Amino acid sequence: MKISCFRSGGPLLAAGWLLLGAGLQAAPLIQVGPQPATVIAGTSASFSVSATGTGSLHFDWRRGGTSIGAPDSANYATAATALSDSGAVFSVSVSDATGSTQSGDAFLTVNPASALPFSTWAVAIADPAQRGPSAMPQGDGVANLTKYALGIEPGSVVTFGDLPVLVSEGWGWVFRYERDRSATGISVVVERSATLAAGSWANVPATKVADDGVRERWEAPVTATGERRFYRLGVSTKANAVPTIGTQPLGATVGAGQSPTLSVAATGTGPLAYQWRKNGALIAGATAATYSPPPLTQADNGARFTVLVTGEAGTVASAEAVVVVTEGASVAALVDQVSLDRYTVNLRDRLFTRLGDNRGLLNGTPSPQLVAARPAHRAFHSVRFCGHHRSVSQHRWDANQCRCDQTGQRAAG
Repeated sequence: MKISCFRSGGPLLAAGWLLLGAGLQAAPLIQVGPQPATVIAGTSASFSVSATGTGSLHFDWRRGGTSIGAPDSANYATAATALSDSGAVFSVSVSDATGSTQSGDAFLTVNPASALPFSTWAVAIADPAQRGPSAMPQGDGVANLTKYALGIEPGSVVTFGDLPVLVSEGWGWVFRYERDRSATGISVVVERSATLAAGSWANVPATKVADDGVRERWEAPVTATGERRFYRLGVSTKANAVPTIGTQPLGATVGAGQSPTLSVAATGTGPLAYQWRKNGALIAGATAATYSPPPLTQADNGARFTVLVTGEAGTVASAEAVVVVTEGASVAALVDQVSLDRYTVNLRDRLFTRLGDNRGLLNGTPSPQLVAARPAHRAFHSVRFCGHHRSVSQHRWDANQCRCDQTGQRAAG
């Protein structure tokens, strides 16, 4: 910076110039901040940030605004989450030699583990004859239903750490066990007997002392008397049945850009919950008895839709509804666009006929797709279309004598 001052018979004047450093540098720029995450309890959530700056960048990850001491990295993965972590807010401060920039907040949502009915759990056992609730395919003395309740993998040999234990709590002893939250449709109780005789077992009240969204820990007090006592874990199926699907979702044929409506009707104990799946993957937000996917494309042709119905006693999966996506509009949509008393549509190798008396024929056979309200009167009765839905038109063409181009306009001749 240079400033010159001079006086010329008047007030002091100043002339000069100010050079501002061309090398001024800004703090790091966050291009993509951490995004919200949704996970199942017991799994890890991952966050990341993309930023630019001068020289080396450093990352300070925070939860609720407080630094969590995570590794200095653009990526961060939490420990196994619990339901209590749902709603936590994560952010990151990115810094370099010139300063630091704080990201926006990313919210964490933790959902409970999905229900896993015993029948689905048992399918993993190789021998179908050993899949029953009381079967012991590994010969370890622990029935399948008990393994299912404790969260032990089907077909696995039980280890000591998997089983309930007696634990001294200082003031006395407790019978402690852990059960899998995804195990549904079962009753788990602690039982006590003095003789081991049949009919001598009585229930002992147990209290849930821990729950991380994946597993629950339960404890029952052990009576401190001079009498001998035996304790065991009793697991049985609930008397109420899993939901029953009365009306399965049905497949559909639609044109590209259209959406089918899928529905299911079920009955069961307690309020029923629904979760639709596409090709086996859960569909976010599809949690009603009826589901309409976004407009489909040719890539969706053959997509398999199912729905999980969950009640108090467990979960049942529906049959598959296969959706076929054609290159253009569906046959029903094509017919709906034509207002004629009687007409025939030749679409590829199939012949669709609409009769004036509200009957519809598909290759000569009655078809519900072609039954509709009687259309407005037209002076002619039969029209031939050109294979693609773009050829559908309501122009008053000559009966039985029509050629059309791919835009649906009448062609010359």
